[in-house]
Amino acid sequence: MSCSLDWEQLFYTMDELIFSGMLSGMCWNKTFLKNFSNAVKTAFCQLYELGLIKRETRLIQSFNETEPSMKEQWFLQMTEINKELLEYLENGNLNLDPNSVRGNLIEFLKFEEPWCLSRQLIWGHKIPAYFVENSKRWIVALTEEDARKQLEPSEIGSKLIQDSDVLDTWFSSSLIPIIIGGWPKNIISKNVINLMETGHDIIGFWVARMLVICKRLTGHYPFSNVLIHGLIRDSQNRKMSKSLGNVVDPMDIINGIKLEQMINRMKNSNLPVEDMVFSETSEKDLRKRFPNGIIACGSDALRFSMLRHDVTDFEIQIDIPRFADEGRRFCNKIWNMCKYCERIFNAYKNCLIEEEEEGGINGINYEVKFNENVRDFKIRQGFKRKTLSNYSIILLFYESTKSSLWNLDIKRILAINDTLVETICVVLTLLKTFLPFVSSFLLDCLNLNDEGERRCKYLLNELPKLTDEEYLKIGENFFKKNCFLNNKFQLLLLLMIRVTELFLIIALVTHTFLTLYTKVEESFNTQAIHDFLYLRNNWTKYDHREFPGVVPRTFVGPLAIASLMSPIFVLAQYFGINKLWMFFTARTTLGLCNLFAFCNFCRCVEKRFGNRVALYLRLFTLSQFHFLFYLSRPLPNTFAMFFVLIAFQKWIENKIIFFTFYATIAIFLFRIELILLFGPIILTIIYIGFCTLCCVLCKFKKKKIKRFSIPFDSFMWGRPVWPELEVIEFNIVKNKSHEYGVMPFWWYFTSALPRSLLLTALIAPLSIFAWQKDQKLIIQTIIPAFIFIFLYSFLPHKELRFIMYTIPLLNLSAAFFCDFVYMETFFYEYFLPYTFTFIISSYIYKLFLTIQFVNVSTRNYPGGDSLLELQFQTRNLSNKPIRVHIDNYSAQTGISRFVQLYDAWEYNKTEDLSLEELQSFDFLMFGVDNLNQFYNDLKSNYMPFKHEEFMRIDGFDKIIWQEVPFLEWYTTFIKSVPYPIFNVKVVHY
Repeated sequence: MSCSLDWEQLFYTMDELIFSGMLSGMCWNKTFLKNFSNAVKTAFCQLYELGLIKRETRLIQSFNETEPSMKEQWFLQMTEINKELLEYLENGNLNLDPNSVRGNLIEFLKFEEPWCLSRQLIWGHKIPAYFVENSKRWIVALTEEDARKQLEPSEIGSKLIQDSDVLDTWFSSSLIPIIIGGWPKNIISKNVINLMETGHDIIGFWVARMLVICKRLTGHYPFSNVLIHGLIRDSQNRKMSKSLGNVVDPMDIINGIKLEQMINRMKNSNLPVEDMVFSETSEKDLRKRFPNGIIACGSDALRFSMLRHDVTDFEIQIDIPRFADEGRRFCNKIWNMCKYCERIFNAYKNCLIEEEEEGGINGINYEVKFNENVRDFKIRQGFKRKTLSNYSIILLFYESTKSSLWNLDIKRILAINDTLVETICVVLTLLKTFLPFVSSFLLDCLNLNDEGERRCKYLLNELPKLTDEEYLKIGENFFKKNCFLNNKFQLLLLLMIRVTELFLIIALVTHTFLTLYTKVEESFNTQAIHDFLYLRNNWTKYDHREFPGVVPRTFVGPLAIASLMSPIFVLAQYFGINKLWMFFTARTTLGLCNLFAFCNFCRCVEKRFGNRVALYLRLFTLSQFHFLFYLSRPLPNTFAMFFVLIAFQKWIENKIIFFTFYATIAIFLFRIELILLFGPIILTIIYIGFCTLCCVLCKFKKKKIKRFSIPFDSFMWGRPVWPELEVIEFNIVKNKSHEYGVMPFWWYFTSALPRSLLLTALIAPLSIFAWQKDQKLIIQTIIPAFIFIFLYSFLPHKELRFIMYTIPLLNLSAAFFCDFVYMETFFYEYFLPYTFTFIISSYIYKLFLTIQFVNVSTRNYPGGDSLLELQFQTRNLSNKPIRVHIDNYSAQTGISRFVQLYDAWEYNKTEDLSLEELQSFDFLMFGVDNLNQFYNDLKSNYMPFKHEEFMRIDGFDKIIWQEVPFLEWYTTFIKSVPYPIFNVKVVHY
C-alpha cells in the first residue's frame, strides 16, 4: 500500500473507529496510547516494520469523497412545540410582511423531524451535558458542580467529561430576543421586541426557532411582527460576495473614489490572483463599470439609493452607484428650491393665495399619506410618495411663480411667500425621515425648524402626552385592529379566489356541455376511452384495430380517464344511462383534472408573488375562450397539459427534481415537441448548477416511464411501438404534416395568439419592464414561451392547440405587469381611473368575444348533430338491425362511438365504397361542398336505389360584419351563416 500522513492534520480528518480493529489487534498492549494521534502514529510504524508500506508520499490534493461517520448527537423533539406555533399562526396572532411567506413558515413547521443540536466545531456554546465515566451515562446540567449534585452514591468520585460538541448556531441565536430582555436574570412577561426583521431564506431556521425556543423558555413569544426582506443581489442579479468583488463600500458612495484608487485597492486585497484576472473584479471590468470613478454623493444620497428598493421583494436587485447619483440630483433640486424660497421669504404676508398656490397646499395632504406607509413598514412606498410629491411641488413653484419673481409682481410675490412657508416647512420636516442631513441643514438655513415641526404636528394630529403604559395600551389596540382588518382583507381575497375558481369550473362544464362532440384529431382518445369502458378486454373489437389513424398514440391517457370515471360508469350501467352522458362525464373528468392542476399552479403563484398576481391570472384565464375550451378536449395536447401545469408549479417552487420528472412524463408520453418549451427552462437550470442532477434524473425517469408505457402501447397496437418516435418521423423526417394544411410562418403570432389571448397578448410582453417581483423568473416565464412558439412556427402545419401550453405563461406575464402598474405609485395615483376603465372595458370586450366563440363552437359539429337527430327521430327503430354509412366528412365533425347509441345498429365508416355497396345501407350520411352538385348526384345515383333526402343539418361557415342602419355610430355586428362544405345530408331508404 501507498501511504501519506500529515501528522498535524490527521487527528482532525480521521475517526477513531476507523482504526478500532487495528488497535485491538496490534496495539492493545501499548499503555501509552492515550489519544487518537498516538494510536495512528503507532499503527503506521508497526505497518512499516512489517513491510506493508511500499512508499510514503505526501498527497497534494485528494479527490476522494468524504465518508460520513455515525456519531451520537443531541436532538430536540419538535412535534409538540411546532404544533403549538402552528396554532398561533392560524389564529392570526403573528403578522408577517409580506404575507406570502406565511406558507413557507407553515411548511417548515410541518416538517416534524427532530432538530439536531450537536455541532462538531471548536467555537460556540458547549453542550451542557456531562458523561459519567464509571456508569457510562449522561447528566445534563449548567455546570460541572450542578452535575455532581445529581450523581448517585455509587458514582461519587467518578470523572465527569463534558461533551466536546457545541450547540447549533441557530439554537444559540434563537435566544437573542430574550437575552436582550435580561433573561435569565429577569422574568420575561411580554413581547421583548416590536418588530423582527430578517431575510426570507432563514425564516424557518431563525424566525421559527426563535419563536418556539423563547416560548418554551419564557412562556411568551418574543415578537408579534415580522418583516421579511429579500436576497440582496447586484445589478447583474448575482449574490453579493467579497470573492466576486461586487460588494459596494458605503464610504465610496459618501466620499467618492477615483478609478485608480479602486484598482490599487483591488490589487492590494486578499483576493486570489485568478479572481483578479478572470472575475469581474478585474481592472478591465472596473474601467468599464466606473470609467470616471464614483462621484461623492453624500450620506443622504446613499440612503436615497437604498430606499428606492422594496425590501419585501423576493430578490432585491440593487445598483447603488446609479441610484445614489439620482439621489444626489434629487437633493440638488431640493437645495435649489430652498434657495428660491430664500429670495422670497422677506416679503410681507398679506395677500390672498391664488389658484396655482392652492395646488401646493393641497399637495401637502397627499404628501402626509406617506406616514401611513412608514407606520406599516412600507418604507419604499412611503418614500416614493415623498419623492414624487416633491418633484410635483418643485415643478409647480418653479414653473408657475418664477415669472412673477422676474417681473417683480409684488402682489403675486406676497402670495407665493405664504404658500412657500406653508409647503416647504412640511416638505423638509417630513423628509427628515429619509434625508436627515440635507433636510436639517436647509431648515436651519431658512430658520424654519420650529415652524416646520408645528405645522407637521398639526397635519399629523399630534397625540397628547401620555404615560408609557397608556402608549403601550394604544399600541396594543392599534395592532389588534390592524390584525382584525388584515384578517378581513385576507378573507375577502380568499372569497374572491374561491369565487373565481368556482367560475372556472362553471365555465369548463359549460364548454363541455355545449360542445360535447369531438372532431377527427380527438377521435383516437375518444374511441379509446369508450372501448376501455364498454369493451374492456375484448381487444379485437377496439376502434383502432379497424381505423388505426395516421400515427399511433399512447393509450396511457385514455386508460387513466377510464379508470377515474369507472365508479360513475358502474352506476350509469346500473341505472341505464346512455353513452352520451358517459362521454360528458369522461370529458368533464379530463377537464377537471387539468383545471385542478391549473388551480394548484395559481396557488403556487399566489404563494410566490402574492394574491393579486394570482387573481389577475385567474381572471385573464376566465375571460378567454380557447384555453378552457381545450382543457376538456380528449387531445394528446390536453393530456400533456396536466403534467405541464404541474411542472410549471414545481419550477416556480424551485423544486427542480419534481419539475424534471413531470416535464419528462409530458415529453416522452404525450408530446415530444414539449422539449422545445422545457429546453430553455432546463438550460437555465443547468446554468445555475443543476446539470448533473437533471441529466441523471432525466435518464432514470425516462427509462422508468418507457418501461411501463412502451410495453403497454405495444400490446394495444399489436406491434413494438413508441408512439412519440413515430410522430417525430411523420412530422419531421417525412414532413407529412403539411398534407393537413399549411399556414404562414407568423400565423401563431398574428392569428393564434391574438385569438386565444385577446387583449392580454398586448400586455404580456410588457412584463419584461415589471422588475419589482422577480426579474429572473419573469424573463424565464415569457422567453421560453416565445422561443417555443417561434421554433414551432417552422412546422408548416399549424393549429392553436399546439401552443396551448404557453397560454398560462403568457397570462402570468400579463398578471406581473398589471401588479406592477398597481404597485407603482405614479400609475396608481395618476392613471388609476384610466387604467381601471381600460381594464373593465377590455374585460367586457373579451367576454363579448368569448360568448361569440362559444356560439360558433356549438355550430361546428354537424356530423354529431345529424347522427343524434337521426337516432332521435327513428327511436322506434332502436332495436332493429339498421345499417348506417358515415362518410369521411361526417366522421370528422363530431361522430364517435359515444354518439352511436343503439347497439342493434351497424355504423359503418368504410371509405371508397361503390354505389352497389352503398345500396345495402338504410341511411347514408354525406358531407358536401356543393348543394346543386349533390342534388344532381342524388337524382342520378341514389334515386334509383330508392334513397331520398331525409333531413339536412347546416354547419358553421364564418363570421361576417353587417351594417346596422339604426346605429350610425356602430355600423357592424357579428352574424353566422351556413357553411356548405360541412353540410351533412342524411338520406333515408
